[in-house]
Amino acid sequence: MAVPRFKMKVAAVHAAPVYMDKEATTAKVVSIIKDAGEQGIKLLAFPETFIPGYPVCTTPDTFSNMRMGWPQQYFILAYPPLDQIPALAQYARQSVVCSPPDACVRAVQDACRAAGVTVSLGVSERVAGGHTLFNSQVTIEAATGDVLGVHRKLQPTLAERYVWAQGDGSTLRVWRVGVDDDDDNNDYDDYDDNSVDNGVESGGVGVRVGEDGEQPQRNERRRASGDDDSGKKSYNLGGLCCWENTLNGARQALIEADQHVHVGAWPALSTVRGFDRGVADAQIEALTRAHALTAQAFVLCAADHVDGACLEWMRGNLGEQGVVGEGGGWSAVVHPFCSYLAGPHTGGEDRLVAAEVDFGDLGPVKVWIDGNGHYKRPEVLEMRVERKSLWTVPGSDPVSQGRPPGHVEE
Repeated sequence: MAVPRFKMKVAAVHAAPVYMDKEATTAKVVSIIKDAGEQGIKLLAFPETFIPGYPVCTTPDTFSNMRMGWPQQYFILAYPPLDQIPALAQYARQSVVCSPPDACVRAVQDACRAAGVTVSLGVSERVAGGHTLFNSQVTIEAATGDVLGVHRKLQPTLAERYVWAQGDGSTLRVWRVGVDDDDDNNDYDDYDDNSVDNGVESGGVGVRVGEDGEQPQRNERRRASGDDDSGKKSYNLGGLCCWENTLNGARQALIEADQHVHVGAWPALSTVRGFDRGVADAQIEALTRAHALTAQAFVLCAADHVDGACLEWMRGNLGEQGVVGEGGGWSAVVHPFCSYLAGPHTGGEDRLVAAEVDFGDLGPVKVWIDGNGHYKRPEVLEMRVERKSLWTVPGSDPVSQGRPPGHVEE
């Protein structure tokens, strides 16, 4: 794919969900998308598991002297295992089904199509017809409202493994996102996006042009591979969840898929004991800016914040705790050369952290460093990603089965 050369407005969503209420949170997502569209924003990045909220319930005071004073930010560490079952079952019920898309996902699809906004939406995903959960990012394209794909977090951290299964390499990839040509801010007349890819697969699902020049007929396959013959301007979008951004191999896989925009989705860690005093914010900032430079990509870092409704749910369902307070979160938009285009924004205020990104900046940056080219030294360092899907659910999972991601089963 040629390096894109156009401008567009993007935003990281810094907001709190309606905790443990997927319908109400979905309504909030739809409202945010509508507002973004009215502001001319073309890409929105949502925090980690925004629907139905991150399980940030914490240790009660009776456990506050646990060894080493490490943070106990998950309700699964706070209580005996048998006492956790109702909360975990409730969390599963509040998780969304992405493939085939359930009513919540379809509502977001409709909102994206109506507002002309592409979203990367953090959700707790439940496998259709089952109980397995994944910490996922759903990419929904503005033009069609299609679910381009779902990334499932490869490595849940610590006690997150009580909640979510491990994702596999089949979802470690980028998606080609089309942008309307009539946008006022697309001011590069000499942009050429009709060049043929060099055969390198974007995310392991690439499609080469045949010798006879024929392209695959399915629009979904063209989109998945990055081969877009519609003449649209486009860019490659991928992302990782929270400390998954510490997996250097996962980041390099996205770099080698020719990533242009990265979404780092995070919870509100800075309100948790052990991550306060600026520790969490420093970690998130370091990982965000490091990926911007090493990937030569624009990074949208989106984090939620803890509000009173979340704290009230914890008190009502799991008892009193004195570890987590309101606020937190760290959201920003970062340039490939590490400067801030917007933010960072922290604290308990909902906000769209918005900026204009100029893809024309990618060319000059790659003169200095090209992580998917001369700077990766492929004759010395070799990268391999296992793309096999390990989580196949017959009859219910288009992401794994190869049916179009926007398909809805009757």
